[in-house]
Amino acid sequence: SAFYAPGSAAAIMAEAVLNDRKRLIPASALLSGQYGLDDVYIGVPVILGAGGIERIIELDLSEQELASLQESGNFYKSQLTDILGY
Repeated sequence: SAFYAPGSAAAIMAEAVLNDRKRLIPASALLSGQYGLDDVYIGVPVILGAGGIERIIELDLSEQELASLQESGNFYKSQLTDILGY
């Protein structure tokens, strides 16, 4: 449910960090070249441990999927630039 799911996700993330579980979970991460994107936060699979996001997992996307992800990331980044002046 919309009530329990966010709390459950936060508990899973906290447990992964506090106990250094190196757990594979989806999270919003700052991309630095992954998927051909830079300086934009996107929800991607990550390994979460005591160091926070320890690694971003790059999935093997089709050309169309990668193009769609890049289009979304670049659109989001341009909107932030327009609105916030970044």
